[in-house]
Amino acid sequence: MKQSDIIIIINKKPYTLNVSNAEAIRSIPSTDRRQLITLLEVIKAEEVSAHQSALNVNASIDTSSTETGNTPGKGLPERLRAGDVDAVMAQLIMEEDLKKKPGLTKQTIHKWIAVIAVSIILLILML
Repeated sequence: MKQSDIIIIINKKPYTLNVSNAEAIRSIPSTDRRQLITLLEVIKAEEVSAHQSALNVNASIDTSSTETGNTPGKGLPERLRAGDVDAVMAQLIMEEDLKKKPGLTKQTIHKWIAVIAVSIILLILML
């Protein structure tokens, strides 16, 4: 299986790299190569971190399913019925409504008017 070339731009200089072309890799100046290695190490650390978090999530799902006596996928219907879908949608809508900020009320408007009026009065008294 032939791997395609990868074009990397480091400090506005393009480099065409391929795993099988060692000469192209050696042609990269050492400062650019160090930056590339640092970037690849960060990418690798993120990949490991993402993999670990996925394993932790899977492990927590497995432990919760063994505690309840259910195995993943057991006890759940393959497809939700129309009433189930409506219930889930209603629950999601209610949760979203709880997260919304309340709109402006008369009390809030009166409070802001009072604060502005007091600050104007204080400014007039200071002058």
